[in-house]
Amino acid sequence: MVGSGYDDQNPWETLLIPKKSDRKAAVGGGSKITYRYYLQDAAFAIILEVLPEKTALFADALENPCWDIYFGRKCCAPTDFIYRGTFSTESTAIDHAIEIAREKKLVEDFRVLAGEHEGETIILNDVPVQFGENKIYRERRVTIVSSDNNV
Repeated sequence: MVGSGYDDQNPWETLLIPKKSDRKAAVGGGSKITYRYYLQDAAFAIILEVLPEKTALFADALENPCWDIYFGRKCCAPTDFIYRGTFSTESTAIDHAIEIAREKKLVEDFRVLAGEHEGETIILNDVPVQFGENKIYRERRVTIVSSDNNV
């Protein structure tokens, strides 16, 4: 629930109460039930292709971030190292990720690939184009490839 617990007599807290389209607080003080879904106990391996001249910059930024790193919400902080190395080929990077998974007794369930490939292609509307009060997103296509659980 969002919007509950604010004092509607305090001008600053009034700004935090959700409003209807007519800019008035909803019945019940503007409280609104929201639904959120979280992954629990999930593990991810991410492989990025980076221009050779930017490799050192990316590696340093991932090893020494300026701000906290988290997956979506601040309570979803990673519990393992973010940067695991630079690799000359995609297959070498995948092999390294598979080795880490084996060490941790994890099983690969699926892969998400950018663009259209053999597998189930879906469209996500999650690429930010405009921020602010009137957010605008554009679509991107990704393909979900099921694993044979061979990791």
